[in-house]
Amino acid sequence: MAVPLAPLQLMTRFFCGLPDLAGRGAPSTIRQDPYDLQRYLEFCQWNKDRALTPASLRAWRTHMVDVEQLAAATINRRLAAVKSTLRLCVTHDGLDIAQAYGFSLVEKVRSSTLKHRMRDGVRVRIQPDEMRRLWRIPNPATLKGARDRALMATLAASGCRISEVIALKRSQIFWAHDRGTIEVLGKNQVYSRRAPLTREAYEWICRWLERRLSFGVDVELVFTRVTGAGTLPTGMPLSRQGAYKIIKVAARQAGLPTIKPHDFRRFVGSELAKRHQLIVVQRTLGHQQIETTTRYVLDHPDLEQMTEGLW
Repeated sequence: MAVPLAPLQLMTRFFCGLPDLAGRGAPSTIRQDPYDLQRYLEFCQWNKDRALTPASLRAWRTHMVDVEQLAAATINRRLAAVKSTLRLCVTHDGLDIAQAYGFSLVEKVRSSTLKHRMRDGVRVRIQPDEMRRLWRIPNPATLKGARDRALMATLAASGCRISEVIALKRSQIFWAHDRGTIEVLGKNQVYSRRAPLTREAYEWICRWLERRLSFGVDVELVFTRVTGAGTLPTGMPLSRQGAYKIIKVAARQAGLPTIKPHDFRRFVGSELAKRHQLIVVQRTLGHQQIETTTRYVLDHPDLEQMTEGLW
């Protein structure tokens, strides 16, 4: 984050329900909310009476639309952070119910109204031969290379989110009757799901774990950091930033455009959409809404010629 975060003790003076956020949302939400609350307090000039007035939240919404000219998703995320925290303040007697109700009436902005501010976001469509070329970049003779090949093979085989893969534990990997799966808990999911795992990915995971164990590192996490210029393993978890850097560097060396971990997920979805029905793709990727899955069909490379010869 570019803006330093104010001490939580200071923000708790304004939002007494802030400590209760733990366990009430995704980890990414818990990390982001304090930054959004701080922006609201800065708009209110750190004045408590002003911050606890619904009219201030409406004024902030207008400011974000007209002055900051933010996208609808960003504005609505910030509004939701303030409103959800203020609801918790009621249980701590820091806000009466009438005030809380007033904040709940502050509506979010419409995405359709601000659709011109949406990111165009160039999506990289990885082809199978490019995926193979990318995967071959890490040197398997090195400890780091073995890990990086295992990481990319897992992403390209399972279609899982990077957060699901870097949190993967050995007990979540299943291999029986020449078939493999991994059990992951996805975004906004209460129950875990099984994702596919190819033989190649499974073998590279085993190879990486054996190499790591030879150094005496025996931890449940599958993907962990290496140190000493990539020659010594540790039991520390691999970060999202670390995984992003691995793929970014490999893509550059392979002569490919900048590739992000989520592009592996799009690759799996697009390739599955060529061979299977949407329900199969939806279950594999763990989408809650089928509308999300249809994006992989709309990104199908043959879409441009699908109506050729219809009449």
